Amino acid sequence: MKKISIINLILSILFVGIGAYVHFVLEPAASYLEAASNNDYENRLLLNAWLDASDAKMNYGLIALFGGLLSLILGVITAIKLKNVLSFIAILLALFAAIAGALHATHMFS
Repeated sequence: MKKISIINLILSILFVGIGAYVHFVLEPAASYLEAASNNDYENRLLLNAWLDASDAKMNYGLIALFGGLLSLILGVITAIKLKNVLSFIAILLALFAAIAGALHATHMFS
């Protein structure tokens, strides 16, 4: 169970990184391209760039959401069994990843 707890912590860190990438890189790019494409309807290249950025934001957001939920479930199981600090840190990170994914991949907070 200790190995599972360490693997879960690594997965939680990975999914928090993906959630941070969505929040700090893809969301501003998609917002900027959306605003720029609203002003210029004739520029197909700009419209396609906005659609690609929006799709990437949704895809990576869903990866962060479901990966965070998976890490959360795995963290709760290891926390019940072991009651160690690594499991609780993994649970906290998994919550952040799931919230970041839900924030950008769903329309729950818009």
